Amino acid sequence: MSARYSKRRLSDEAVLAIRASTEAHGKVAARYGVCRHTIQMIRQGRTYKDVGGERRHNPSRALPAERAAQIRNSRLSVRKIAATYDVAYATVIKIKHRRGCYAV
Repeated sequence: MSARYSKRRLSDEAVLAIRASTEAHGKVAARYGVCRHTIQMIRQGRTYKDVGGERRHNPSRALPAERAAQIRNSRLSVRKIAATYDVAYATVIKIKHRRGCYAV
């Protein structure tokens, strides 16, 4: 942890682990005791800019087309799909309604 930022809640190692993780924001947030928005900001590189690691400006694009097709064709409720495929509720909505990067 940098001496310059002594009030940080997360260590540099934790930030690197968060950026490397592909788990949903909520699960990672619960593990580290922070809110989902904090995880999103870390992954996008808006916070903890001095810590290295890959920044993902649109993590939802990492979802393979096959997985998106499975989600789109699923007849389960949106909440059950999100839990089953370990994706965010909003991502399932985007896939179902063909919005954003899932418009194809």
